[in-house]
Amino acid sequence: MPTNALRSQAARFLAAALEAQESGRTLEAHELTMKAAECLEDAMSVEQLRAASTRAAPRAVRVQS
Repeated sequence: MPTNALRSQAARFLAAALEAQESGRTLEAHELTMKAAECLEDAMSVEQLRAASTRAAPRAVRVQS
Protein backbone atom coordinates (compact mmCIF):
# COMPACT_ATOMS: atom_id res chain seq x y z
CA MET A 1 0.00 0.00 0.00
CA PRO A 2 1.42 3.47 -0.84
CA THR A 3 2.52 5.62 2.07
CA ASN A 4 -0.25 8.19 1.55
CA ALA A 5 -2.86 5.44 1.70
CA LEU A 6 -1.28 4.04 4.85
CA ARG A 7 -1.32 7.47 6.50
CA SER A 8 -4.94 8.03 5.47
CA GLN A 9 -5.89 4.66 6.92
CA ALA A 10 -4.08 5.55 10.15
CA ALA A 11 -6.01 8.82 10.34
CA ARG A 12 -9.31 6.96 9.92
CA PHE A 13 -8.33 4.49 12.65
CA LEU A 14 -7.42 7.36 14.99
CA ALA A 15 -10.70 9.16 14.30
CA ALA A 16 -12.60 5.96 15.08
CA ALA A 17 -10.49 5.49 18.21
CA LEU A 18 -11.39 8.95 19.45
CA GLU A 19 -15.08 8.26 18.88
CA ALA A 20 -14.79 4.96 20.71
CA GLN A 21 -12.96 6.61 23.62
CA GLU A 22 -15.61 9.33 23.90
CA SER A 23 -18.29 6.63 23.97
CA GLY A 24 -16.54 4.79 26.79
CA ARG A 25 -15.32 1.90 24.62
CA THR A 26 -11.74 2.06 25.82
CA LEU A 27 -10.67 -1.41 24.68
CA GLU A 28 -11.90 -0.73 21.15
CA ALA A 29 -10.17 2.67 21.23
CA HIS A 30 -6.92 1.01 22.22
CA GLU A 31 -7.20 -1.59 19.44
CA LEU A 32 -7.91 1.09 16.84
CA THR A 33 -4.97 3.14 18.07
CA MET A 34 -2.71 0.11 17.73
CA LYS A 35 -3.93 -0.43 14.15
CA ALA A 36 -3.17 3.22 13.39
CA ALA A 37 0.33 2.81 14.80
CA GLU A 38 0.89 -0.26 12.62
CA CYS A 39 -0.15 1.69 9.52
CA LEU A 40 2.26 4.49 10.39
CA GLU A 41 5.08 2.01 11.04
CA ASP A 42 4.40 0.40 7.66
CA ALA A 43 4.46 3.80 5.98
CA MET A 44 7.81 4.58 7.56
CA SER A 45 9.18 1.19 6.51
CA VAL A 46 8.18 1.82 2.91
CA GLU A 47 9.84 5.24 2.99
CA GLN A 48 13.00 3.82 4.52
CA LEU A 49 13.16 1.11 1.86
CA ARG A 50 12.74 3.71 -0.87
CA ALA A 51 15.46 5.89 0.62
CA ALA A 52 17.82 2.94 0.99
CA SER A 53 17.22 1.77 -2.57
CA THR A 54 17.80 5.30 -3.85
CA ARG A 55 21.11 5.52 -2.01
CA ALA A 56 22.16 2.00 -3.01
CA ALA A 57 21.13 2.22 -6.65
CA PRO A 58 24.10 2.24 -8.96
CA ARG A 59 24.45 5.34 -11.03
CA ALA A 60 24.28 5.01 -14.77
CA VAL A 61 27.60 5.32 -16.48
CA ARG A 62 27.70 6.81 -19.94
CA VAL A 63 30.07 4.98 -22.22
CA GLN A 64 31.44 7.00 -25.10
CA SER A 65 32.38 5.23 -28.27
